[in-house]
Amino acid sequence: MSKLWFVLVFLFILFSLLWGELWEPEMIEFFQLNFHFPGDTTWFSDVGMVTLGFTPESSPYYVNIIAYCLGFEPHWVVRNMYIPDASWIADFQMLSKRFDLFLLGYYPGMPVEIICYCVHRSDTMFFHPPEELDTLCLPAIQWFDNAVGMLDIPDSIPTIPSFPFNFDFEPDDDVDSVQYRGCRVPNVDLDDGTHPDNPEYAGDDNACGVASATNSLRWLDEVNDEIELSMGERELLEELSALMSRYRNAGVTTAQMVRGKLDFINAHDLPIQVKFQSHFDSGDIASSDGTTIARNDNTGPYPTWQWLKQEIADSEDVEINYFWGDDHGHSVVVTGIEETEDGHRRILFKHDTDQDRPGGTVQEDGNVYIDDFGRIVIIRDGHTPAWVGSVVSESPGTPLHIGEHKITPENIAIKVYPNPFNSSCFISAPFGSVILIHNLNGKVVANLEPEDLIEKYQVIWVPDPSLASGIYFIQARAGVTLITERVVYLK
Repeated sequence: MSKLWFVLVFLFILFSLLWGELWEPEMIEFFQLNFHFPGDTTWFSDVGMVTLGFTPESSPYYVNIIAYCLGFEPHWVVRNMYIPDASWIADFQMLSKRFDLFLLGYYPGMPVEIICYCVHRSDTMFFHPPEELDTLCLPAIQWFDNAVGMLDIPDSIPTIPSFPFNFDFEPDDDVDSVQYRGCRVPNVDLDDGTHPDNPEYAGDDNACGVASATNSLRWLDEVNDEIELSMGERELLEELSALMSRYRNAGVTTAQMVRGKLDFINAHDLPIQVKFQSHFDSGDIASSDGTTIARNDNTGPYPTWQWLKQEIADSEDVEINYFWGDDHGHSVVVTGIEETEDGHRRILFKHDTDQDRPGGTVQEDGNVYIDDFGRIVIIRDGHTPAWVGSVVSESPGTPLHIGEHKITPENIAIKVYPNPFNSSCFISAPFGSVILIHNLNGKVVANLEPEDLIEKYQVIWVPDPSLASGIYFIQARAGVTLITERVVYLK
């Protein structure tokens, strides 16, 4: 009898580990997305979204959702969605996840009226779809996604290679790196119908860059006692919009965003430092009056996952600007990252997907890949892959000022001769510079220390024999200023 009892207990524990338990979140809603991009509108798309409301618990857990298609067959639409524990934040949270409505039998153009589902939670990831338990049904709400702006992007940007459209964390791929801020980060609700463009304000349409900057500054204000913003959300948004020199219903470049932030920090005498990585900006960015700078932390031609992850781990505020292969882009504020032991990455962020109407704010995630050019690529259902063109970070501290040596973004320069070269090249840079050389993937292939200088402003680079022919990037840092120059090596 004791053996039978032991077997039953063992099977019960095994069942619990494999299948978890039925979970009723504090709030759950299902949506069908309608996309409105420049020149392209899709009504009743085949992309769905589920939003969960919950209060984190003492331990993390995983959520899986089964939904039923038109033929009543169950499909595993949300797999191993990671829910951080209360040590990150103990307040009520809302987190959204997109999924493929095609799995449920819906094609583009078909309106979804009701979604029937069941939700499971467990301490470990599922290997297989969870067992079907009690089923609930909810009406599907129509959701609008028009969060795409028009930007001037150079034609030389490489196209994004093919990736798996999406991936799910697997049971043997444990999440070992987590940073989560969640709903502590504000999320301004854009509404161009109520706040259109006028002679004093550029309008809420295409204001994602301004909104992400507003969210970031409000978050810094809330979590740091030394930072005081004596204004409301709308006043802050519209002042930043003006300082970023937006045209009516237009987005902003990274330089506009950073310079506008510096000008705001100076105007209100705030103890905030700004730094960034950007594909479009090779040097530091100065405030309009030239008194303070945002430090360029480029280590290669594109922002790196390592730098973004470190800024989040250091409790810095972080916004990212990502772009599609043409002239479209979007800005969001980062609320968390997840990374597994096998290198699978996921980023969480807040933004407003519907800038024309109220109620489009959401916190959701995107899967992250690093492509052959070293770019961070974000993939979400309903969007083509987007590459991260810039990352902007702020932290408490005395604003950075132009140094006494007058090394400014305008006069610092690198000169390379010959270029292209086949055996060695001379690099001229400001005295005292630390010079790094990177390949296209952002990997450092040479570190030329100051003692390598053969003259006051010149250093010689002889590539290691193992290096292949190709394009390399020479980066020099002098003080807080950093600049990058391209060189072509031909063996």
